[in-house]
Amino acid sequence: MKLELERIEATLAQIIAEQNNNVKRSAIQKNQTYSFDLLPKTPPEIKATIPPIQPLSQENRSKTPALPKLKTPRLSSHQNAANPELAINLLQEIQGVVAGWQRDLQQVHAEIQDLYGEGPIVDGWLESNPPGGGQQDESAGYRLCRLESDGKLWFCPCPPDQVATVSVAIARYHQLRQLLGRKQDMESRLTQLSEALIILHGQLREA
Repeated sequence: MKLELERIEATLAQIIAEQNNNVKRSAIQKNQTYSFDLLPKTPPEIKATIPPIQPLSQENRSKTPALPKLKTPRLSSHQNAANPELAINLLQEIQGVVAGWQRDLQQVHAEIQDLYGEGPIVDGWLESNPPGGGQQDESAGYRLCRLESDGKLWFCPCPPDQVATVSVAIARYHQLRQLLGRKQDMESRLTQLSEALIILHGQLREA
């Protein structure tokens, strides 16, 4: 029984082999070729494709608003108005000027005090007595004159021995007027500067 089965299997194998050989021979005779595509074991990588940018059509261009072109600003390093160093330099210069005025004012005060300490100060002038205008002993002398507040002329005789002293006192008065003028000028400049600084200080506090 076993031998018969083996014989049948051998016969079937031979028949299948002969059929395959017949198929190959008929394909060769008809010049037919068979192609087989070998697929990879792993699926190919799928690459994402980006659609190309399409240019704007005439219709789309007309809908695009025309925006103005901005000019590039030119920045300059020379900006005195916004330079903090300039403001500091000006304040330091003002401080130096004010310090100089203060020293001058103190010097003027000291000179005025010294002038009062030197002797009398007389507001007026000396003139000789007009001939025949007074007593005989006064005709050869001098008189001290000055203007009153109402504009009237005031005068009194000046003895010859006092002429030198009165002349020095009159000179002191003219010197005093010069010192008082300098003092008033410096005080006026300091007052104006103080008022301007007070206004500026108030503006800085409000900012």
